[in-house]
Amino acid sequence: LRYAAHNDFLIKRANENYEKDKADVASLLSVISRQLSEKPGRVFAGRGGSWGRNFRIAETPIYMHLSTYGIPVILWLPETWSPNSDTEQYFSENNPAHYALYNVRYVVTPTDLPKEHIQPFWRLLESGKSWRLYEVSPLSPQSPLSPLGYITTGVRPAIVSTSKTDYRSLVRLWMHSDYPSQGLYPELTFDKDYPKNTGLPNFRMLDEVTYSVPAGTRHNLFADVPRYQSPITNYQLPTILSQESNSDMIFRASVDVPPGCTECLVILRQSFHPSWRATIDGKPVQTMTVFPFYIGVSIPEGLPAQAGTHEIVFSYEPSLLKKLLLILSLISFTALIWLAHPNALYKIKAQP
Repeated sequence: LRYAAHNDFLIKRANENYEKDKADVASLLSVISRQLSEKPGRVFAGRGGSWGRNFRIAETPIYMHLSTYGIPVILWLPETWSPNSDTEQYFSENNPAHYALYNVRYVVTPTDLPKEHIQPFWRLLESGKSWRLYEVSPLSPQSPLSPLGYITTGVRPAIVSTSKTDYRSLVRLWMHSDYPSQGLYPELTFDKDYPKNTGLPNFRMLDEVTYSVPAGTRHNLFADVPRYQSPITNYQLPTILSQESNSDMIFRASVDVPPGCTECLVILRQSFHPSWRATIDGKPVQTMTVFPFYIGVSIPEGLPAQAGTHEIVFSYEPSLLKKLLLILSLISFTALIWLAHPNALYKIKAQP
């Protein structure tokens, strides 16, 4: 009873505090929604282990509150229940390349955020009573990670075979190297087909800190860091001419591919899942998993000619099992209504 009484007190206090800040946070939601409609991207509002912990509306952290309204925040647990969740925690807020890697276009902070946390590549857009909204400009236009967007391009320099739990330290080393800025995205495989006969360097993770190479030698990940070399020299990455997304399930891009790019990739910055589909110029192509755990397609895949401009579409299509479960759920729901109130469906239908 004492617990329930105290819980009721906390809820009442939270609701009262929420009413005080409701209008100010509503204006923040409006501003972010408008910005996202013009320039889609993710939003960083701190994390639970740093200044984001005390950036709240009532008793709720802002990053949690934004997510409940469909704002694509980063570094909050329900937004990271995917294979990217472990490596996403290595995001460094003072590393501009990490913003580009995760397509973080906006930052929301409290108005009293200490100056040492404000990064030089944040540009103030708007302010409210308790918040500030920044736009991120992390990299020069010449960087392979620019411009920001959910779709980017790169080159596959190597193939890494691993289990679902042994790739975290490997990806962390890659994130904090120059490889992402060079546009080098190794492929991750989880089958037993090792090494793959593609002419690329192959590595196999034996555990979280040990890997082997096709010659059979074993290496410590931190004592002998894997080196990823581009399969082509003096390469030029494909150029994103334009991109758009109709929803968070369909992404399109027009890509200009230079000649001679034998391992070129187009990458969607979303967690890989087998229900994602991809087409190049309307032709279905096979997807792959690339670092950190994104969806990639090989540009030469299925193309009569590699160079030139091509239309790439990524779309999420629920599996047959999910469709069947949805149908069964609708049937069950209808049956329950009928059993509970046999005349309910007739009455609903009879309404003018």
